[in-house]
This record gives sequence, C-alpha cells and structure tokens, in this order.
Amino acid sequence: MRGMATALELLSFLSGSCAIAYEILFSRLLTTYLGDMFHVAAAILASFLFWLGVGSLFAHRWKRYLWLIEGLIGVYAIATGWLFRVGEQALLDGLAPLAGASPGLTVLVVFAAV
Repeated sequence: MRGMATALELLSFLSGSCAIAYEILFSRLLTTYLGDMFHVAAAILASFLFWLGVGSLFAHRWKRYLWLIEGLIGVYAIATGWLFRVGEQALLDGLAPLAGASPGLTVLVVFAAV
C-alpha cells in the first residue's frame, strides 16, 4: 500500500511541476504579445488558480480519467505554443490593439488563452 501512495505523491509532484511550467510558458507568450503589464500577470495567475480550484472540486468525479485530462492539458499547451509561433503576425495584429484598449479586455483575452 505504501508503494501506491509513493507513486501517487510522485505523480502529484510531477503534475504540479507541469502546471508551473505551463504558467511560465503562458506568461512569456502573453507578455510578449500583450506587454509586461500587471493585469496580464495577475490574470494569468488568477486563471491558473481558478482552474486549479475547479479541478480540485471535480477531480473525485473524474478520477478514472485524470490521466487523459492531464495529457490533453499538455497537448493544449504544446498546440498553443506552436500556434503562437506560427500565427505570430496575426496575433500581433489582433491582440496588441486589445492590450491598449482596456485592462478588463486584456484580462478577458488572457483568460480565454489560458
């Protein structure tokens, strides 16, 4: 039984490490296109904390599929990084004007991306 608990602790640690890596990825991507503003960084942190709370609220219901959910989150992060690189000019043309429009609109864009 102790071996199972150790494996679960290791998987939880790796999941948290990946979440921190995703947060850094998104903060670097979004601050590149939206600027290094306080509300961009705050929105990234708030969205990660929000989804962490939602995940902990519903994790017991989907415990059989947590491996799939974690995998899909990883695929989403890789795809987002690739799309930001491929569509760089379109993102600059579309997101940069939004960043200057209002902080609230910038926060909504960040929440949608993350």
